[in-house]
Amino acid sequence: MKYSVVTFSDNTFADTEDPNIKWLKAWRYSSWDHPKYGKVEVTPSLGLQFKSYLDAGVLGRDHLINYDHGADPSKGGKAAGQILDVDPRDDGIYYKVKFTDVAMDEIQKGEWRYLSPEYDDWVNPESGEVHENMMFDLALTNTPFFKGMPPLNFSELYSENAVVEKKPVVEKPKGGKAVDELLKQFAEKLGIKVAEDATDEQILAAADDLNKTIEPLRRAKEEGTRLRTFKEAFPQEYEEMEKLRRSRVENEARTFAEDYRRFTISNGESEFKSSFGFSELVIDEITDAYKKFSDRTVAPTDLKKLLDLIGDKGIVDYSETGSSRNISDKNRSDDPKLAFSEAVLEVMKEDSLEYEAAISQAKLKFPDLYEEYQRAIPRI
Repeated sequence: MKYSVVTFSDNTFADTEDPNIKWLKAWRYSSWDHPKYGKVEVTPSLGLQFKSYLDAGVLGRDHLINYDHGADPSKGGKAAGQILDVDPRDDGIYYKVKFTDVAMDEIQKGEWRYLSPEYDDWVNPESGEVHENMMFDLALTNTPFFKGMPPLNFSELYSENAVVEKKPVVEKPKGGKAVDELLKQFAEKLGIKVAEDATDEQILAAADDLNKTIEPLRRAKEEGTRLRTFKEAFPQEYEEMEKLRRSRVENEARTFAEDYRRFTISNGESEFKSSFGFSELVIDEITDAYKKFSDRTVAPTDLKKLLDLIGDKGIVDYSETGSSRNISDKNRSDDPKLAFSEAVLEVMKEDSLEYEAAISQAKLKFPDLYEEYQRAIPRI
């Protein structure tokens, strides 16, 4: 807990209708470097936080006054009173309290000389919601941390198990137009340019846009780390996995490139392959480019090379020049439908493929036969 101590005296009080109810100055605005908590800063905004927590009943119980932060065994954990209200004033944060008769009697006898407010970060045990700078209780104590100091010091008594590092509170300038200094510094660290009068919502929106931009890079980094860990732990399995991946990419690249060997011509709802298409050299270059894209190693020079090949006689007429993939010396039926079926059967036998796979392969090996087959199919 963070404690601060204020000297207790009669002139601290302002009488009300109930003699046990008093307004007293619990905090003065300042900052301290504490060996246990680091820098602690008390500001009007901190007082407003206290009041909002108290008014809303966030803690789920009364904010009480205790004896020596519960460390006085003679009191058995009894309450010395209750905090009724909080008021951040010009010179400090005031608490409206109601003491018990016993506490008032001991105070008047001079048995208690100081007050020590408590606050800390708090996590709701049911919801898990975090509340920063939660106002807790107020203690009567005689052991201020700073000996002989004016009001608002620290208590020697604190719970070792309840200590949480205190973060400095940065107060916003009045008017709400200037950017919160801490949030602004955080945005600048992220490389986000913000206007001096930007709102918190605008800064957070800019941060969200930045996150969307770097998210692919973050995922790539995580994937790279995961692969490196797997490679180091299982080198043989990694090599086998890489062989399978390269084989898959090789097949995908060749299939992708073959789709561009012969240009597709649309005739109404019908489509057939033209006799014009890319040369073998261009097909090989498309295959290489696909593999480089898959490996994320493609460069602008690779695209330039491909486009230069296409521009430099990269388109050929297969009806005149033919292709090693299109020519077959075998005699086929004059019926285009039967001729293509014969080609499919040949592919099934030579490449040990199932019928559906052989059809796809025959389209690539014998585009002229497939084109004639398409034209011979009756259209409804």
